[in-house]
Amino acid sequence: MPLLALREQLKAILSRFRPTDEVSARGDQMSTSPPDVLAGASGEAPSNGPALDMLFRVSPIPILLADARGNVLRVNRSACEFFQMSFAELRCRNLRQLLGAADFEIIRRHMQDRRPDIHGYVTAIPADQGQRRIAELNISFLRDHRGHSQGIILTINDITEKTEIQHEILEQQATLARINQELREKTRQLQQAKEHIEKNAQKLAHLLEISNEIIRCNSFREMLTLLSRRGKELLEAAAGRVFILEPGGQQMWAIHDGADRDVRRDSPLLENEGVLWKTYRRNRVYRIAGTKFSGEEALVLGLTDPEQWHFITVPISDKDYGYGVLVFWRERERAFSREEEHLIVTLANQAALTLDRIYLVQALQDKARNLEKLNEDLKRSQQQIIQLQKMESLGTLVGGIAHDFNNILGIMAPNLDLLSLRGKKDPQLARRVQVIRDALERARDLTRQLLMFSRNQPVRLVPLSLNDLLRQITGMLGRTLGKHIEIRTELAPELPPIQGDQTRLTQVFMNLAVNARDAMPEGGCLTFRTGLVSYRPSTVMDTETPLPDEFVRVSVSDTGTGIPEDILDKIFDPFFTTKSVDKGTGLGLSVVYGIVKSHGGYIEVESEPGRGTTFHLYFPPGSGEPVSPDVSVSPAQEDEALLTADGARILVVDDEAMIRESLQESLSVLGYEVLLAEGGEQAVEQVRQHPDIAVAIVDLAMPKMDGIQTLKAIRDINPEIRVLISSGYADEEKLRQEHPDIHAFLPKPYHIQELARMLKELIRLGEISHQK
Repeated sequence: MPLLALREQLKAILSRFRPTDEVSARGDQMSTSPPDVLAGASGEAPSNGPALDMLFRVSPIPILLADARGNVLRVNRSACEFFQMSFAELRCRNLRQLLGAADFEIIRRHMQDRRPDIHGYVTAIPADQGQRRIAELNISFLRDHRGHSQGIILTINDITEKTEIQHEILEQQATLARINQELREKTRQLQQAKEHIEKNAQKLAHLLEISNEIIRCNSFREMLTLLSRRGKELLEAAAGRVFILEPGGQQMWAIHDGADRDVRRDSPLLENEGVLWKTYRRNRVYRIAGTKFSGEEALVLGLTDPEQWHFITVPISDKDYGYGVLVFWRERERAFSREEEHLIVTLANQAALTLDRIYLVQALQDKARNLEKLNEDLKRSQQQIIQLQKMESLGTLVGGIAHDFNNILGIMAPNLDLLSLRGKKDPQLARRVQVIRDALERARDLTRQLLMFSRNQPVRLVPLSLNDLLRQITGMLGRTLGKHIEIRTELAPELPPIQGDQTRLTQVFMNLAVNARDAMPEGGCLTFRTGLVSYRPSTVMDTETPLPDEFVRVSVSDTGTGIPEDILDKIFDPFFTTKSVDKGTGLGLSVVYGIVKSHGGYIEVESEPGRGTTFHLYFPPGSGEPVSPDVSVSPAQEDEALLTADGARILVVDDEAMIRESLQESLSVLGYEVLLAEGGEQAVEQVRQHPDIAVAIVDLAMPKMDGIQTLKAIRDINPEIRVLISSGYADEEKLRQEHPDIHAFLPKPYHIQELARMLKELIRLGEISHQK
C-alpha cells in the first residue's frame, strides 16, 4: 500500500481515537491489544481495523504515533528495529529524545503555526555508540474539527546507505572529473613536448650541419666567421660576438661578421672582473640578464641599453686551455633555455677542437719547413753541449782553484800590509812593497774573474759611474788583450750615473773586448765611447714602466772583420758562434744581452764586413752618489784612527795556520788582543773561557764544523759576540739571505785596512747594542 494512503487511513483511525487515563497509564495494552486501542474510547472497531493494524505492525517503514507534545503513543516493529529499542522503551520516549531537540523544535513550530504536513525532511538521527543515521522524515499532523493539533504521525525512511552510495558516487564523479582534467593537461603537455622535441630536433640537425662545416675549416678567419654567423642562426639570437684571447692573455679581441661578409676586429677588452672574463677564467657558461654587464663590456659589445637583452656567454676551451668566449643576446622576454645552452656549448667545444687542429697543422707545417735546419742545429748543439759540459767542469775546477788561490792571497795581503806599516821610513822598501801590492791587486782581480766565470752571481744594483768603471777596465784590458790592440776612450763629461752591478757590467765589457780582439787578429783599435743621448727602443717589453727620454749610451767599437749580415740576427742566441770549438762557447754575447736586459737596458749592433763592428748599450739614467769602482786604497790614504785599537779581544777561527798567524800579528800591531782557533770546536772552548770576546773572525769553509755551524755555536754561548764571516768563494748576498744573523762578511783576500775598518764598526755596533 502506498505510504500516503497508509497515512490517510491512520489519520482516520486516530481521529476516532480518544486515549483515556487508563490507556495512558497502561501502555502495555497498545502492544498487546492494538485492535482495542484502534477501536477508540467506545471500543468499537472499524470494519477494516484488523487489516490496518496488521499493516501498521508489518510495514517495513518505521512508523511512530505521538501526541501533540511529542510523547510516543504507538510504534511498529520497524521503528523498534530502527531505534534498536523495545516497544516499552520507545513508549517511554519523546520525539525530542529520539530526533534531537533541534529537529523536534522545527516540527513543533510547524505544527503550532498550522502549516501543512512535512514531506522529505532529511536529518541525522542519533544512534548507538555516538553514531548517526541519515533518515528522510514524512510528518502528518492530526487536527480536530477546529484545526487544533491532536497528534503526530511520523514515518522514517532510512537513507543512510543511499546517502553513502550517493556520496561515493559524487566522490567518484569528482575523481573522474579530476582525472579527465589531468588527462587533458597531460595531453596538452605532451603536445607541447612534441613540439619542443621537434624544434630541438631541427636545431640539432642545424647543429650537426654547422659542426660539419666547422670540421672542414682550415683557417682561423673561416672559423671565426662560422662561429659568429652560424651560432647566431642556431640560437635565433639578435646578435653575437666572438672574443679571442691574444697571446699573453692580458686582453681579448671582439670579432664579428660585418656587412661585407668578412670578419671584422673591434676594440680590445682588457682583463677585468666582468662577466666575459669570468666566463673565460672559470670555464663555465652564464645565462644572465644585461644588468650584469659592466659599462666597458657593453661598450665593446656596441650596446647602449644592455638591460633589454638576455645573454648567454660560453667559453671556447679544450680541456684546460681556453681560446676565448662566445656571447649571444636576444630580447629579454626570450631567455635562453638549458637545451640551447647545450647546443651552443657543443658548438663551442667543436670549435675549440678545430682551432686546436688548425694551430697544430700550422705548427706542423712550420716544423716541416724548418726540419732540415733543426737537424743541422741538432748536430751543432750536440757539439755545443759537449763543449758546455767541458766548460762546466772547467768552471768547477776554476772555482776550487780560485778559492785556494784566495787563501794564499789572504796570507800575503796582511803580511804585505805589515811590511808597508814598518817600511814607511824606508822609501826604497816602500817602492818594493807597492810593486808587490800592485801584483797582489792584479792577482785578486784575476781570482774575481775566475769566480765570476765559475758561477752565476746575483745582480746588485747601486749608483755607478760608467766613466769610472771604463777607466778601470781599460787599464786592465791593456795587459789582457795584448799590445797589438790599441785601446781608446772617449768619455763624455758629467755623465749621469746608472743603477748597475759593477761585477756584471765588468763582465759585459770584458766579453765585448775579447770578441773585438778575436775580430782583429792582425791588430786594430778598440774604442769605448759614452754619452747621454735621446733614444726610443724599437721593442718595449714592459709597457707599465715609463721610459726616460734620454739614455746613457756606451758604444764599443772595433776595426775588425765585421759580422756577416745573414747571421747578424743570431749573434745573441745561446751557443751561436762562428769560432772554432776550442776558441768559443757561443755564450759570450748571450750573457752580454742578458746582463744588459737585467739592468733595464737595450743593446743594438751595427756592423759592416771588412770595416768593423759597434755595439751600442743603452742604460736608463739613475740617481744618487755613484759608488766608486773597487780599487784598493794604499795604507797612506787610510785614516790613522783605523790603525789603532783599544785592546779589544778578537777571536780568529781558520783552519789555515798561516792565515791565523798573519792575522794574529797584524791585529796585534793594531793594538788588538788576539785569540786563535783552528776549528769550530776550539772556537767554542775559547768563547766559554773568554766571555769578553768582542768580535769573532770565522772562515766559512772549514772541516768538521763549518763557519755557519761555528757561528750558531758561538751565538748560543754568548749572543753579544759580533761574528764576521770570511770566504773567498761564497756568494755574500745569498749567504746573508739564508743566515741573517751574520753581522758582517769580508771576501778573501782582504787588506788589513779593510779588516780594521770593519772591526771598528762591529765593535761600535756592539757597544751601542750593549748600552740598550
